[in-house]
Amino acid sequence: AKAKKAEEEAAAAKKAKEEAEAKAKVEAEARKKAEEEAAAAKKAKEETAAKAAAEAEVRIKAEEKAKAEAEAKKTEEIAAAAKRAKEEAMAIAEAKAKKAEEETVAAKEAQEEAKARKKAEEEAAAAKRAKEVAKAIADAKAKKAEEEAAEAAAAKKAAAKKAKE
Repeated sequence: AKAKKAEEEAAAAKKAKEEAEAKAKVEAEARKKAEEEAAAAKKAKEETAAKAAAEAEVRIKAEEKAKAEAEAKKTEEIAAAAKRAKEEAMAIAEAKAKKAEEETVAAKEAQEEAKARKKAEEEAAAAKRAKEVAKAIADAKAKKAEEEAAEAAAAKKAAAKKAKE
């Protein structure tokens, strides 16, 4: 009976040992599985982070490109505005030069007109003087003729008187 009891105890101990081993095996497997899952999660997390970083880099590059394009456009607009301003200034300068030229021509014409008017006035004055001289000469001649006629009349009268006597 003692031997039987010892056998049973040994069997029970063996069974307990096997159960403990089986339990430990299951626990080890579960732990291994958990570790694998944790590693996979870590890997997935790292991949997600890398993807996010790559996307951020792409976005930053796109933003920088857009910024550079906007700056280039702004520079172009400034250059175009400067060109327009230069063209306008040139057009204004040309218009002013043309106006000055026209004014010079007009002034020259006015000067020539004044010269011609002065010449005409001088000629008219000379003609007036010549007319006055001619009139004076004619007056003197008429006076002389009158005097001669008077003298002739007096002589005629005297001759008639003499003839009468």
